[in-house]
This record gives sequence, structure tokens and C-alpha cells, in this order.
Amino acid sequence: RIAWRSDKICAIFALDVSNSVPQNEIQNALSFINKSIEKLKDDDLVGLVSFAEKTNIEVLPKTKPNINRTTSESRKDYTNIDLAIKGAIDLFPQGYQKRIILISDGNENVGDVLNNVDILKSQGIEVHTIPLSTRLEGKDEVWVENLIVPSQISSNQIFEIKAVIGSNTDAKLKVMLFRDGQFIAHQDMTIKKSDVKKMAIFKQTIEDKKNHIYKVSIESNIDTIRENNHAQTLVSFAEKRKVLYINGNTGINYLPNVLEKSGLDTTVIEDMSKFPSSIIELKDYGVVIFDNVSTYSLSGSQMRMIETYVHDVGGGFLMIGGENSFGSGGYHKTPIEKILPVKMIPEEKKRSVSIMLLIDKSGSMNALSGNLSKMDLAKSASTSVIDLLTDKDKIGVIAFDAKADEIVKLDRVQSKKQIVDSISGIKARGGTNLYPALKMAYSALKNSDSQIKHIIILSDGRSLQMEESINLVKQMAEDSITISSVVISDEADKEFMRDIANIGSGRYYETDDAGNLPKLFIKEAFIASKLIMEGDFQPIVSYNSEILKGIGSMPKLRGYIGTSIKEGAELVLKSANDDPILATWQYGLGRTLAFTSDSQPKWALEWLKWDNFAKFWSQAINWCISNTTGEFDVTASITGSKGLITVDAVSTSGQLRNFLNFNANIVKPNLTIETVELKQTGSGRYEAEFNADQRGTYLLSISEMDGEKPIATKNIGLTISYSPEYIDLTSNNQILKDLSSATGGKYSPKIDDIADRKSKSVQRIQEIWRWLLIIAIPLFFFDVAVRRITLSKDQLHNFVRKLFYKTQGYTTENKTFSHLKSRKGRIVEVQAIKRIEAQSELPVRKTQVISRTESYTSRLLSAKKRANKI
Repeated sequence: RIAWRSDKICAIFALDVSNSVPQNEIQNALSFINKSIEKLKDDDLVGLVSFAEKTNIEVLPKTKPNINRTTSESRKDYTNIDLAIKGAIDLFPQGYQKRIILISDGNENVGDVLNNVDILKSQGIEVHTIPLSTRLEGKDEVWVENLIVPSQISSNQIFEIKAVIGSNTDAKLKVMLFRDGQFIAHQDMTIKKSDVKKMAIFKQTIEDKKNHIYKVSIESNIDTIRENNHAQTLVSFAEKRKVLYINGNTGINYLPNVLEKSGLDTTVIEDMSKFPSSIIELKDYGVVIFDNVSTYSLSGSQMRMIETYVHDVGGGFLMIGGENSFGSGGYHKTPIEKILPVKMIPEEKKRSVSIMLLIDKSGSMNALSGNLSKMDLAKSASTSVIDLLTDKDKIGVIAFDAKADEIVKLDRVQSKKQIVDSISGIKARGGTNLYPALKMAYSALKNSDSQIKHIIILSDGRSLQMEESINLVKQMAEDSITISSVVISDEADKEFMRDIANIGSGRYYETDDAGNLPKLFIKEAFIASKLIMEGDFQPIVSYNSEILKGIGSMPKLRGYIGTSIKEGAELVLKSANDDPILATWQYGLGRTLAFTSDSQPKWALEWLKWDNFAKFWSQAINWCISNTTGEFDVTASITGSKGLITVDAVSTSGQLRNFLNFNANIVKPNLTIETVELKQTGSGRYEAEFNADQRGTYLLSISEMDGEKPIATKNIGLTISYSPEYIDLTSNNQILKDLSSATGGKYSPKIDDIADRKSKSVQRIQEIWRWLLIIAIPLFFFDVAVRRITLSKDQLHNFVRKLFYKTQGYTTENKTFSHLKSRKGRIVEVQAIKRIEAQSELPVRKTQVISRTESYTSRLLSAKKRANKI
């Protein structure tokens, strides 16, 4: 490579487009940039990045770009100058004078731009800084700075909500207080410019033992923007003994009545639409109980929220069995299965099963249900059944319209993917006739060696040959083949399908929503596989849990849902077959419990009469509720885009507690989770920072840890009401001055300064290895040719003659001249031979003749013979 000196400039403009900068300032900045480009030389390079919270490359470095606007669509609620400078540094090519022109109000609230000074200096990059005015510069403004409330309160405790109000002018205000969106109080206030800040205080009490969101808003006739006229915060209730009981049973609520008598504050809901809509509301409860509740009434977002509530907030969860619970309730491969100590499918099923799926593929199955057709949802339902089966089971699939097609031949479940691929190929068309499909299914099942033989029929229409179908179902029943039916249309013959299920000793389902099909199929396959175990049995104590403290022998139960224990879980009670009856474990910060029998007379009749029934359940529920009485206090605050958690650990005797382990889980407004470990920063004090770059409420769960196990957990809430961009009253010019001074740039430069050529040019390096390689390749082949190819003198002469002379140009004189030169050469050779002969007559000393001389003489003698012939 070669190097030379260059005075070319590469200028990267970094333009602040955050919310604190008014639009007219951005337009003025673009005008300045274009005027600067005009001053630069034609071969100088110019680039542009715009930035707010993130950095966007608007123009890569090039000559004389035309810049009219910015295209950044990223969030503008924060300003990260640090990231903008890093992005600009990465754009510089080699061989140019490097300069960054930062155009900003200097109000960074993410990162620290001065951390880049060392790398800027090491790369010779100077930074010019141009200050912009903020949108509030020189304008009258009032704002709510923050709310101060206790981190936790008790029932009927009188507490204060302190609203800190700021103003840069004299103003009259109306300060209003809201709780959970409802107006509850107001104050009139006069604030003077000299006050800087003033406080409005509201006294409150909470009687319902719930968490509440308080909001303060202000109104004033002197104001510029409204975005900063409110603030809100979460007030947490200290006691965590509240129970949320979701009832999936019909009839008497036995368990809630018992819990209330045991002193547990229990809220009962039977409609999942009344389930808490946010993690903040769910945090009101110490434990959530699902009693015989299926997934059919649950949404995916509700299940994910429960997982977050347990794992990251430290809530408790308890599931009680019944025909709509555990695997038969559709919880296989759901977030609820993830948090429970048991798996929905037993490791070893006791009996093998053969299941035939008869799927209606008539043309009406192409009708849409939501975004998918009924046919697509039927396929999805069919594949969900396959997930429940083991390689000991058999599956077969028949699709029918006017005739029956065997999609999957009844056989053991070996390649699930191959089966799913076959089902995916079903196309809907034609009419509806169930009888051929029933006949084909019967033929396959009657020869099966499985202990359980079951058919699931899905249809949305009216079938032909109904009488023949009913007679065939009766014959199947005699051969112990059971049938269940699912109807998904009002046009279907429901009575016919119900008769088939009744005669076939199965179950009948109907739904208007084809989206329920996968859940219905899972439930049906679970029940058909006889994973619901019924019959009297005595629970066996497998682990001496604190749940059983003070409880002696237990009555018999009459049934349970088959599950299998997860690794790491505690199996407290089991059946004679070692199936879980009561299992517990720690999941993240929370605890979960599975009781696979029920709380109703069907399976737990003797337990309802048992003296220790209330004691057993109250101890089970109290076990699920996290300990919130740890010997530590928690405070938290937010500055810019960073939050700070502080724990002060003090024992009940007043001693500072050192060398402890604390973790914090932060549930953010969008329900993402950040986990941080607190470090000890002083005697009894532990701290950690977390990212707080979203508006809304943050739920913090701080736990004292013993290894991986939480000893105690405390929860507090923090709220970001508005972006810090809306409280920047003036520009931060000092940071701009510090940056330009530290890097050799100028603060508030003129246009000529942007294009100024330094007396000291920079070294520019040009790589030339490609050109050298192009030259070297033909030289290499020429060298090889010279070394490897042998040419006589005549051949070489002829080659050169042909290369440099035209053949047509040779004349007679040329030929004569060549002949004379050849003759002269031969005469020279003859003379040399005669000299050698004359020397040979002299006395010669006897000595060893070397091969080189011998070879030379031989050549001369050969030449003599040729000369004699002339």
C-alpha cells in the first residue's frame, strides 16, 4: 500500500429530534446543515444521523448530499446523545479529517455522552456542538413533578399522598385527586415563581384491602403543554392473605365457605371475564385457586399473566382437580402446566388406547371461523390429540363427505410428524354422509388389540343414512367401542349426533366457535384414554410437608386426574399406583400446589365430612402464600431512564444485616421482565439499577434469597407518568461546551468553521495489492514457461522473428544474410576444434578426468565432424 497526505473532510452531523426540541429548531438545524455542505469541497464527505432514544442513520457519508428532512420514526420520549456519538464514530472512513457536528439541546436522559471523550481523542475526532432551544424555553409552565406515598399501607391506616407541584411563573392551580380513575378530592392552590416547588397533601384511608392507583392532575390558565400536568402512583396493601377463588363447579361452593370461616379473605368468581385485567390488580391476592376450571374459559394472555404473577411477583397458585381440570381441562402445553409441579400426561399410562378421528370434510367446512376455516381448526384439533398419545397407543383418521377417505391408517403412534402431514392435506368439498366413515372405523377398531377403543366424530351438517349409522353404533357398543360427537354448526342434526354419543357411551359437545375445537378434542382424548381414575383409594403420605402438620389419617377419596410428578417437585400425597394426589414446588418467587382429586362430593365426599377438612385446606393455601414479613425495607426511585432499588436490611432487634443476597424482578408496563441482583453498598444497604424506559406502572418484587430459594418477598410499585422530555425547561449548554472543549471542537461554530481546513493534513493510505496481484499473475506463468520449456537457438530465433517481424517483410536479401550468419557460426566452431587438437599434442599430466570436461570435449568433437561435412 502507498500513503500520502490529504486535507479532505468527513463531517457527520448528529441532529436531536427528541420531544424536547421544537419542530422549528429542527428545521433551522437542517438549513444550517445544507449551508455547511455548500461550503465544503466537492470531494468532502457528509453524513447525517438523527437521534432521540435511538439513533437513525439518515445519510451515509457521501459528497454533496441534499438533506431536506429526517425520517426517524423511533420513540422520542428520551434523549441518548451517548448512543448518537457512538453511531457517528462508526461511519467515518479512513483518510479524512473527522469531525462530528452535534446539534442538540443537551438534555440527555439516557447514557452519558462524556464517556466517549477518550475514544474521540484517540481517533482524532473533533466535536463541534450547536445548542438548540427546548420547546419550553422562555415559556410559562406548571407541572406535577412526582407523588410521594408510603410503599405499603395497612387496612384503615390513614396515610398521606403528597403531590410535588413545580412552576416557573406565578399561577393559580386546581389540584385534583383520582383513585382508580374516579375523582375523589381537589384543592385550590396559588404558586409563585419564587416558590419553585410546592406540595399538595391529601389524607386517605383504604378499607377494601386492595392495591390502588392514585393520580393527581392539575389545571391552570397559565400553561404551555399538558403532557406533564399529571402523575400517578401505586399504593400497595401490606397484607397478602387474600384468596382469589375461581369456581368451575356447579352447585354448592364447599371450599370458599370453609376458607372464610378459617379467616381467609376469599373472593369468588365464576365468570373469567371478571378475572383481574392486569398484573397490578392480580397482585391484590396472595393466592389464586382454580377449582375444576378448564382452559375453555381462559385466554392465552390470562394464563401468561398468571405465570408472571407466580414467577416474578411471588404469587401463589393452586389447582384442584375434576373432569374439567388438569389434562382433561386442556392444560397440556400451556403456561399453567409450566408453573404446576405436575405434568398433564402420566409417564406410564395404565392402558393402551386406539382412537379413530372421523372428520367432516364437506364443503361447508371451508366457512371461516375468525381468521381460519373450520377445516383448518379441525386439523389443528386432530393434531392436538396426537400430542397426547404415546407410542403404545394407536391413531387413525378418516375424512368424510359423501364418501369416506382413510387419511391415516389405524396404527401405533410412531412418527407424529408424518401423521400431522397427512392430516394437513385434507381438503373440504362435497356433501355429508357419516355412515361409510363409521363402517370403515368399525372395521379397523374391532381387530385392534388396544384395551380402549374410541371414536371422535366432528361434523357441521346433516348426514345421509342416519338409521344405518345408529344401527352400526349399537353394534359397536356391543364390541366395547365408545363414541363421542362434536357439533360446530346450528345446521347440524344435533339430535342425531347426541343419540350417537349416548348409544356409544361417549360424550356430546356442541359449540358455535370452531376455535374451541382443539380444547374439546384434547379433553375428549384425555377422558377417552381413561386418565381419569375412579374408585375408592386411600391417599398415601409420601413427604412430610408442613401442609400436613397436625393432621393424622385421612379419609378415602373416590377419584383423581392422572398426572406425573415433575423433577424437583415434592410429592406429598400419592395413590397406590404412585400417581400424584398432592404435589408442591417453588416456581420462581412463587409457590404452586396441585391437588388432583376434587373438592366436591363426587370424589371427596368423605373429605367434606372430615374434621380436618378446613385445617388441611387453610394450611395448603397458607403454604402457597409468600412470606412478606422479611427483616428489610424497600424503597425505589426513577431518574431519567434508570430506576434505583434500595434495600435496608435491619433485624427486629435493630441490628444491621450484612452479606445477604437479594434479587429483584421488575415487571414492566408491557409485562416484560427484568431481573437484577442487588449489591451491598454500605452497612445493611443493598442497591441495584434497572432500565425504566417505558411509561406506566412498574411492579417490583424484591426477595431475600437462600441460594435459589426466596426466604421473603416484598412488592412495591413505581409509575412513570410522562417522559422526562416534558420537564426540560432550558437547554443543557454546559454539557455541549464540555464535549466540544474536550475534543478540540468549537461550541456554537459558524458555517465557515465546519469547512475549515486544518494546516495539518491527515495521512491517507491506498491499498494497491489488487493491482500488484493483477501484474504478478501473468509474470508467474511466464516464469514457469521459461523454466519448464526448452527451445533450441533456431526455435527461439524463429519465435522472436515471428513475434517482432511480419512474415511478408522477409526478402531474398534477408534470407542471404541469415545464411551467411549461419555459415560464420559453423566456421567459428571449426576453428575452436583445431585449437583443441593442437593442444592435445602437448604432454598431459595423468590425472582424473572430471565429467564436466569430458562432456565439453565430446561436444567439440561432434562439432568437428559436422564441419568436415561442409
